[in-house]
Amino acid sequence: MDSMNDIAGLSLIFGISGTTLTEEERRLLSEVKPLGVIFFKRNYSNPTQLKGLVDSIRDAIGRENIVFCVDQEGGRVQRFLEPFTIIPSAEIIGKTENEYLATEVGKIIARELRACGINMNLAPVCDINTNSENKVIGDRAYGRDAETVMRMSESILSGLMEGGVLTCAKHFPGHGDTTLDSHEELPICSKTMDELYERELLPFLNIIDKGVDSIMLAHILFENIDREYPASMSMRFVDFLRIEAGFDGIIISDDMEMKAISKRFSVPEASLISIRSGVDVLLICHTLAIQRETYDLIRRYYLDNPDRVEAKFNRLNKFLESIKMIDYDISVIGCKEHFQVIEEIRELAST
Repeated sequence: MDSMNDIAGLSLIFGISGTTLTEEERRLLSEVKPLGVIFFKRNYSNPTQLKGLVDSIRDAIGRENIVFCVDQEGGRVQRFLEPFTIIPSAEIIGKTENEYLATEVGKIIARELRACGINMNLAPVCDINTNSENKVIGDRAYGRDAETVMRMSESILSGLMEGGVLTCAKHFPGHGDTTLDSHEELPICSKTMDELYERELLPFLNIIDKGVDSIMLAHILFENIDREYPASMSMRFVDFLRIEAGFDGIIISDDMEMKAISKRFSVPEASLISIRSGVDVLLICHTLAIQRETYDLIRRYYLDNPDRVEAKFNRLNKFLESIKMIDYDISVIGCKEHFQVIEEIRELAST
């Protein structure tokens, strides 16, 4: 096993362009053998097609354990729509104040994803809807107070884990008290670490204690903590997770092609800074040329720094080995039982 090539590939999750693999994408996946692939609406037409695409990717990468992930939060961030069960927004789920129903939502999402071969959901959102002018989070948060977000995100986590998918808490250390959308600009926050401890960090610290598999770093510049780099590229935040929070799972970047990064940095160079800072895995969701260039840069970095390989290699292999071999029949997608749970949530939230 060529661990230098392996560790470079395992440091990456790629997006692909459509509902089938192009020959160029197939070659790249075969060469790089990334940790996995992230799916978007552009990759989905129906459950049977999605399952076939997963199989094609598996054949191209040629490894038993591969991460197939998606943002299937519910509300306005649900990549796979009908016949998948349409999940209410986190805000609506939070309004029920019903932890049992939140856990059931997690199970529903997990079962339906696993029926198509998807084994990781980039959820739960642990941001607090602190700033009413925040359009990127807003109803993606379970509430406006830390306690509600802690209880509901923990319940969603429990359901997702019971249903057999890997989990990811986002967007660390909290995207709820910003106004700019990091898809378009780099948000800047003036909060100190002590101030984050008082509120924004609480759901993340709780979810770490409950066993979340991974944490996604936000593209936000916390100018009083790290003046140079956003959290997704900052050793300060990685060290906080590892040392102060005791997190030994996988640390993932948000999509490195988002304009918060790409307007200020070369994406491959920014990706290398993240890797040097201790980020385990980078999402590169759109552009094949950037994916290839980033892989080449990371591979060279590990060739020059072999002492950085072993601990990370072991952590990523442990993560892959934790993928559960669970399959649900495709008929579970959009089934009556799932619909009834969602109806109960909507009724309870409206009273």
